[in-house]
Amino acid sequence: MAKQRKCFLANFAEKSQILAIIKEKDWSTKAELTERAVAP
Repeated sequence: MAKQRKCFLANFAEKSQILAIIKEKDWSTKAELTERAVAP
């Protein structure tokens, strides 16, 4: 039982890390697009 739980927590941590990276990338692309749109 404890083993399964550890595995689940590890998977969850990995997934949230990946999500954070995706969000960061998404955010930086949005910022870039905004900068381009604003820049003359």
